[in-house]
Amino acid sequence: MIQKHASALNIPLVYLHSVGFYAHFSVQLPSAFPIVDTHPDATALDDLRVLKPWPELEEFAQGKTNGVESMSAHDKGHIPYICLLLHYVNKWKAENDGKLPEAYKDKTAVRNMIRADGGDEENFEEAYAAVLKSLNPPQAPSSVRAIFAADETQNLSPTSASFWFIARAVHDFNAKHGVLPLPGGLPDMKAHSKDYITLQKIYKDKARRDCAEVLVSVQQLEKFAGRDKSLIDPSEVENFCKGAAHIHLVRGRPLQIIQAGADVKFGDRAKAMNNQLTNPESLLGLYIAFLAFDDFVATHSIPSTNADAVSSLIAPGESGADYEADAVKLTGIAHKIVDNLINEASTRIEDPEYSELKSEVEQICVEITRAGGKELHNIASLAGGMVAQEIIKILTAQYVPIDNCCLFDGVTSRSSVLRI
Repeated sequence: MIQKHASALNIPLVYLHSVGFYAHFSVQLPSAFPIVDTHPDATALDDLRVLKPWPELEEFAQGKTNGVESMSAHDKGHIPYICLLLHYVNKWKAENDGKLPEAYKDKTAVRNMIRADGGDEENFEEAYAAVLKSLNPPQAPSSVRAIFAADETQNLSPTSASFWFIARAVHDFNAKHGVLPLPGGLPDMKAHSKDYITLQKIYKDKARRDCAEVLVSVQQLEKFAGRDKSLIDPSEVENFCKGAAHIHLVRGRPLQIIQAGADVKFGDRAKAMNNQLTNPESLLGLYIAFLAFDDFVATHSIPSTNADAVSSLIAPGESGADYEADAVKLTGIAHKIVDNLINEASTRIEDPEYSELKSEVEQICVEITRAGGKELHNIASLAGGMVAQEIIKILTAQYVPIDNCCLFDGVTSRSSVLRI
């Protein structure tokens, strides 16, 4: 009931379960949960556009590398490495019919040019080290292209969230220019302070122009969608453009709720989950044991001595009277879930992997039964901290939350995230 209401109201929902040395929690997000502030590594924001420079950058680089062969050692050793990259890319193009050095052997040839001319100069070493990373076509990642293709991006309405208007504007920008808006960041490098500041300004000015173009597009899209005035803050557009290559969209999935007497179904995730069954690093077996635990609780109860009272649900091993029998029952339920998953995925697992898998699940079930449904304070505390961290991500829409189930095995001190 709670799950259905949360889903209908687009309210995130978190489910946590901790038993003995094990814990898992699942996050149910709205069907579309976009994150702009994904906080990638700082170096990931360095988009130098060496293979697709703009006029101001090319002009500056040409001015700094003109006559590099006859420069003094001091001046040559302070050319910003971005300028060196542009110089040697153009030199390579001149020797190869104007083609870009995109293949690995081509990039290696550019590196060899840099190494041959620069010797041990620090800036030449910086250029040499940056070749493989910087000489890549500045195309949008697949995750970003998926957002561009989303129905919410393509079919805007007056009630569409700001994210979708900006995503559509950035999509149009990318379709027009073949690149995403420039972030405008610049890494540290050996150079004269004046040259570095000038280069930094060139990048920032280009980023501002790109952002301004996207902002105009956003406002036009709002007008076309039927809005009387723009409702989107320019700072949102600026933030989006800065991290456009790292925006993320999580398609929320419903929590898996056990229905007493009904088989567990994995639906469109059956094949992916089946592939996890024989992965020794996966904790899917633990997840299956937790599902079996829920099924056990849903089908076992202690009759009340009071005729007017409801029977009390009971966890495996909780009564303590028949611990071994409960462990066998729980293991049987878990093994049935494994068999149903294999059948649903229309595959077959041969021995000895099948026997090893069932043996592993049995060991987990025995340990869960031994806990008798009780929590250990240290495991519960750890799981609570992990959940708190995810809730902060969800509330602030910063960093990417788990998608959508996290498991912790306190016996082996391992954790795993699965999309169920």
